[in-house]
Amino acid sequence: MRTTSAERMRMHRREAAEARQNSRRGEESCRDSGTRGSIAHGVAAQACMAQAPRRRRARVRRQGTRRRKDARAEELKQKAAANAAEAGTQLDRAKADAKSKLEAAAAAKDAAKAAETKKAAAAKAASEATLALEPVSGLH
Repeated sequence: MRTTSAERMRMHRREAAEARQNSRRGEESCRDSGTRGSIAHGVAAQACMAQAPRRRRARVRRQGTRRRKDARAEELKQKAAANAAEAGTQLDRAKADAKSKLEAAAAAKDAAKAAETKKAAAAKAASEATLALEPVSGLH
């Protein structure tokens, strides 16, 4: 029975997937490699064991960097929260100032209207007084 190229590809992919599942992403762990019997496996185990401290140091460095970045991010969050609170306070203050200025402007406008009314009333009273003081000349 002949297999086509598509079937061979499918079989190859299936075998590769099984190999990945069985071999922990294609790497032997350091603990398991030390139990093998041949010289090559022993050398591989020694190389793996020698790399463990280096890997550990690199991991610790990465963790330290990550912690510093996290601390910096937390610090920036706190600063941003403080800035937002300050901006909110300034906004409230500005709103109160604007409201008081509007109220003062409305009061000044009302006072100006009242003054205009008083001025008109005074002008009318003055003209009536002038008319009352003049003699009526149409009777002679």
